[in-house]
Amino acid sequence: MRTVPWWCSSHGTSQGRGNVEATRARLKVGAVAEAEGHHPDLYLAWGKCKVELWTHKINGLTESDFYMAAKADRAFQSFKAS
Repeated sequence: MRTVPWWCSSHGTSQGRGNVEATRARLKVGAVAEAEGHHPDLYLAWGKCKVELWTHKINGLTESDFYMAAKADRAFQSFKAS
């Protein structure tokens, strides 16, 4: 069984200290997604950044979703630590 980052099954939310940190987290995850050619849904609320990973073609998660989740989790590290 694969290890899935704490915030991801098909989606995850990370909370930080404020809106500036949440915006930075969303931008970091967005940059990773763009580099990977992946297109997760990213949601921003005050102090929160939510990522939804889903492959619509198969109506579920694929291996590439798990890779993207791991990379997004690394991008969230500084946000979670704030």
